Amino acid sequence: MRTFTQRRTVRRTAIVVIAGALFILIGFAFLSWRRDIAPIERPNPAIFSSESVTRGEALAAIGHCMSCHTRPGGQPFAGGYGVAEKAGWGKPLPKDVGLGVASTFGQERAMPTWTACAARVRIDRNTGYVTVEKLTLVIDAGTII
Repeated sequence: MRTFTQRRTVRRTAIVVIAGALFILIGFAFLSWRRDIAPIERPNPAIFSSESVTRGEALAAIGHCMSCHTRPGGQPFAGGYGVAEKAGWGKPLPKDVGLGVASTFGQERAMPTWTACAARVRIDRNTGYVTVEKLTLVIDAGTII
């Protein structure tokens, strides 16, 4: 049988957990109702000089952009691997290991930038300590020319 102090501690812990979960849910609900960013028109490729195109191709080669933006045998820059695939999402994991994914963006009208991170973590069930084993980051810097 639990003492009065133990019951009060359990009750307080439950209230804090429920309040935290409600706070997170309300935050997600608020963020999901944000107004969409208006789309921009694709620029006419003819406005770019051949020097700009050549520089852009060189920068894309230096940055190894095709490694993420092109699937094997696919059309160049037609879309590639996301952070979940690079981190091994969907593959079996050892006991007490998990993967979590988060993404965000920065939006300047002519330069959208996307960032995603997958965190592989291990939890020690005896101590409750969480150890980050690996972070996988994918960054799309947006328009580079």
